[in-house]
Amino acid sequence: MTTLDAMRAALVQIREGWEVYQEPNAAEVARVLAGLPTPPPPELRLLYEFSEGGYLNDVEIFVLLELEQVNHERRYFRDFPSAIFFAGDGGDGWFFIDTGDDMGHGEGAIFWCDRASMSWGRCIPCAESLPAFLLAVHAGETPWLERDDLIRQSTADMLAALDAHPDAWLPAPPATVDDIYTAAEQIGVMLPYPLKELMRRSNGLIFARSGVAVAGVREFVGFDIPLSGMEAPPLILFARQQAIQFAVTTHAWRALAGVEPVGEGFVVRLQPGQVVTQAAVVGWLPYVIEDWLTPVTAHEGEGNGNGTQ
Repeated sequence: MTTLDAMRAALVQIREGWEVYQEPNAAEVARVLAGLPTPPPPELRLLYEFSEGGYLNDVEIFVLLELEQVNHERRYFRDFPSAIFFAGDGGDGWFFIDTGDDMGHGEGAIFWCDRASMSWGRCIPCAESLPAFLLAVHAGETPWLERDDLIRQSTADMLAALDAHPDAWLPAPPATVDDIYTAAEQIGVMLPYPLKELMRRSNGLIFARSGVAVAGVREFVGFDIPLSGMEAPPLILFARQQAIQFAVTTHAWRALAGVEPVGEGFVVRLQPGQVVTQAAVVGWLPYVIEDWLTPVTAHEGEGNGNGTQ
């Protein structure tokens, strides 16, 4: 069955649970889709010929005006050159079609992203295609909530650990929103959510037992790879333990050849003179922070290696 056949079948199946926003105007559908910065796939055209906007459980399909406006604001998501944003989750999340396989899940795959923190590493794969996505939502599935909950819970646990061990680290005043966004502009990529929340708690800190010092957010440095052609740095240098540097991965890390293919928000240890492809992935940032807080081994800067992709 082709994707178009699957889309036609899906629209028949979801009709019972679909709440139409307004009936489509064929000429307006054609005009808006033709004007999108990224050529839309045929299954999106079928969706808008079925209904202009609408509601399916927790998903709100954009009306044509929203579809047009959101996808022309490219400065907000320069890291998504072939994405078409077509729906929201009723909150801060948007859904997009990856028309060019930028995310590595195949052309036409559906992803969720947090529009307040637009980066590859925070995107959550939801389905292999638009019809598969609609059928999953119709069945009551919410795959975009599972990974986001894990990220937020592990970050909350990290902050709770800091609160539980106030004598184990030296704090600084919290970073402001302006501090965080100015740093992101200077580095060229958004900060991973756990690192952003850590800075909002303390804009720089020193762990007394492990001796690891985390810099203030405006002192973070993007680690670019010469001649790589990358638009965003794959690493953000953010901490040091004597001569050892620590960096956190960004969405661009996966594009490097020869590295462990983890997602955004993992800590990487860089020994003096070490090339980036030889750097060791320590673990998921919130877990590493907890290890630095209360190290239990002789290798206090190494972290416990746990993580989530």
